Amino acid sequence: MRHTYASFCVSAGLHPKQIADYMGHASVNTTMGIYAHLFEDDHTEAMAALGNVGAARRDNVTPLRGWG
Repeated sequence: MRHTYASFCVSAGLHPKQIADYMGHASVNTTMGIYAHLFEDDHTEAMAALGNVGAARRDNVTPLRGWG
């Protein structure tokens, strides 16, 4: 859950210092040491897919990325 939370914070464009504060890290170095890879990747597609999880659908099938 902490990685998910950090991912959402990064996706929302929060500054690493803010994320460190929210996660209770004494130093931004701790945050960057653990979650730095989140800042290097573009998670836009993954975050959009997570956002759609609770959306109403007409059927009970969620298409996989790269299919259809």
